[in-house]
Amino acid sequence: MKFNIHRTKIILILAMMAASLVFTTACSSKVSLANKPKVLRILATPTPTPTPTPINPITLLSIENESITKTGFAVLINFSGDENDNVVAHLYFCNDSFITDCNPTEASNTFVAMTKSDSSTLSGTVADLTAPTAYPANRINYTVIITDTDGVITNIEQSGFINLEAILGDEISWDEAPEGDATGPIVYNIGTREQLISLATDGCSSASSVACDKNFALSSDVDFSGTETAPIGSFSGSFNGNGHTIANFTINKPTEQLVGLFSEISGTVENLHLDGANVSGESFVGILAGNAIGTSASSSAIIRSIVVTNSELNATGLYSGGVVGLAEYAIFENIICLAEIYAHSSSSGGIVGVAVNTSVEKSYFGGSIQGEGGYFGGIVGNAFNTIIKNCYSHANLSSSDGLVGGLVGQFNGTLSNSYSTGNITAPLYAGGLVGWMYSGTTILDSFSTGTISTCLSNCGGLVGYKSTTLTTITTSYRYTSAPVAESGIGTLNNNLDYYYDPNTFLTGFAWDTAVWEFTTGTGATFPELKNMPIQ
Repeated sequence: MKFNIHRTKIILILAMMAASLVFTTACSSKVSLANKPKVLRILATPTPTPTPTPINPITLLSIENESITKTGFAVLINFSGDENDNVVAHLYFCNDSFITDCNPTEASNTFVAMTKSDSSTLSGTVADLTAPTAYPANRINYTVIITDTDGVITNIEQSGFINLEAILGDEISWDEAPEGDATGPIVYNIGTREQLISLATDGCSSASSVACDKNFALSSDVDFSGTETAPIGSFSGSFNGNGHTIANFTINKPTEQLVGLFSEISGTVENLHLDGANVSGESFVGILAGNAIGTSASSSAIIRSIVVTNSELNATGLYSGGVVGLAEYAIFENIICLAEIYAHSSSSGGIVGVAVNTSVEKSYFGGSIQGEGGYFGGIVGNAFNTIIKNCYSHANLSSSDGLVGGLVGQFNGTLSNSYSTGNITAPLYAGGLVGWMYSGTTILDSFSTGTISTCLSNCGGLVGYKSTTLTTITTSYRYTSAPVAESGIGTLNNNLDYYYDPNTFLTGFAWDTAVWEFTTGTGATFPELKNMPIQ
């Protein structure tokens, strides 16, 4: 009985559900389309597009400021990488004071689109700058942003500033030049012939010394095109050529002393190329400077990474050199001199005329010297208490009545790891390396190969004359058809054929392969210095 009652209830419930379903269906035709239930579709998740990876992303090599003047400056960017054709850069500059960069998002900043000059160089020029007084702290800040645009986002950002007070021009006279600012000592940029002439006549000269102790940087090559100029005066500051060239200048002072691009250097001059110079003076004459004089061994004048090419020097009095006439307490490093020297004077050398308490290292001379009287040498004419190391000369030297050595005419000091290949013509005291080896001198690990002609007295393939006291020659040879030790100093070896065998050269020698480049076998050459400045 209970079963039937329950069964009746179930049937009744099902009937009511069916009736409700019919009513709902009947009413559905009156529902607005706007209220129609939405159909939910499940879509497949797309595969993300991978970000391309460059073979070699761009790499910033250097950013350099060039052609800096009061009216503009240029920025040169060097970079590497396989994405070069898709690289763009913008140069932003602004006048915010005492900040390290410009914010490129600021509307007040100006930008210059940079252009590609070759596959790995971008350049941009900012022109028409206003006067320095329009800028706080007289400086212009800039930011360079480099972007790879081929889908690989590679931004490289670097910032810097140009100090407008350090740009020479009509707005600032030499006696108003500031000493420095919050960033430290000011380096003055020089980039024109007129600025160099102004420095020599108004900034650092016999009449004015206001700029003699300042710091300078050459911002571009300067060509004098034969224009005659005066020497820059007694210079105690720093002058960085930045690898640039001062070309074709003439200094003609045949009756004056202290003649050269500088009259005297007691500070630092470096990274400079002098080409096509013609310098004439009486005494203390050099293409770079008449004198290089420091005050002590710990406060030396420094002449570093200097190249002299296609130049001529004429001197009629005392002390002349292809680079400097007289050096005392001076350091010479990485010097190349390819010049013709005519010295009608006492003591002349391819690098230095007279050296006292001085060192000359990693340097060579490749010109010629013609002299009358005095002491003549491919590196130094006359040296006292001087070190010559890792040097060589290919120069031919001749003198009608002087004392001549392939590297040094008269020498007191230490000469090591050096050689000479030039021919010597002199009547007496002529040596392949040293003409007169003074008391207290050591020659170590060195050799010579050139011929000695017309010598009648005290002539030697290695040394012309050697003092009998406190002199030492160790592992040093006169190279002929076989290496000959100069046991008989002052004895001329007439059997000279320029023989040099690099395959046996290093036997017993201690030469640094980090300093020297050696070639062997057929076509081998003499050792050459590594990492020398541009020629």
